[in-house]
Formats: sequence, C-alpha cells, structure tokens
Amino acid sequence: MELILRDQKKYISSLELLEEINFFRKQEGNRTTLKHNDLLKIIRDEFEEEISQGKISLSDYRSDRGKLYPMFELTISQAKQVLVRESKVVRKAVIKKLEEIENATVGTNNSDSLLQATKNLLELSSQLNDRVKSLEDKTDCISKSERYRLQQAIKKEFMKELII
Repeated sequence: MELILRDQKKYISSLELLEEINFFRKQEGNRTTLKHNDLLKIIRDEFEEEISQGKISLSDYRSDRGKLYPMFELTISQAKQVLVRESKVVRKAVIKKLEEIENATVGTNNSDSLLQATKNLLELSSQLNDRVKSLEDKTDCISKSERYRLQQAIKKEFMKELII
C-alpha cells in the first residue's frame, strides 16, 4: 500500500483501500468481493458534502486495457470512516494496517526509522509469501503455462510492493 504525502497529510487511493479490504475479507472467510465501483458509491454517499466542497479529490487511473476510470484520494482519517461499513474483523485489520503506515516516518535517516522500515518490509514480504502460497494451492488444477503466467504476475506485484 502506498501513501501519497501532500500538504503534510498522507493519502491513500480508493484502489489501494479496496485491495486491503478485499484481502482481509478473504482472510475472514467472506467470499463477497467488494468491487471498486461499489466502493466509489460508498465514498460518494459517506462524503457527499466534502466532495461537493472539493475537500476530497476525484482523480483517474488507467486500467491495464488503457481505459480511464475514476478513483478517490482519501486521507487516512477518511479511509477509516469508509471502513465503518465493514465487519469488525476487516475494519480492525485495515485500520491497524493504515495506522502502521501512517506512523512510519518517511525520508528520515535515523536508525529507528530504518529498523521500522525493515520490519515493515519483512512483514509485507511475509504477507505476500502467504498470498503466493494460497494462490499456489489453488492453482493445482491450472495448466503449466497458466501457472507460469500467474507466477510472473505475482512476482511483478511483489516487486511493485517492494519498490513502494
């Protein structure tokens, strides 16, 4: 998950929030996957006034197919407010993740922040390994070529997360 720092506030995109929500929904055993369009409806409902006042930014992202779609950039506080509609398990897990990221110091050179960054990286690596193992368990019935493409996609996502 990548936070954007603007005006001394940290922001998260609705896409990144969606990814975390769905990850913890799966962990909880909830088979219902929240779609981005539905999350946008929730955000619009929850922040109708703020959106009309321009306090919440609507921006775009380009899909893999090159089409532009809308997304919101939310502060950590606003992201937490959206989570009120989630189950207790999902809400607690995503809020914990948001707070860990929010409390991480960016751009400092002291040893404490480097140690924390290393711990965060190890935790992220562990979570990604768990995701890979889970996906590998589900791919037993997939052909070798499909499995190879899936592994390459997972590696690509893993590298994106490491760079962030």
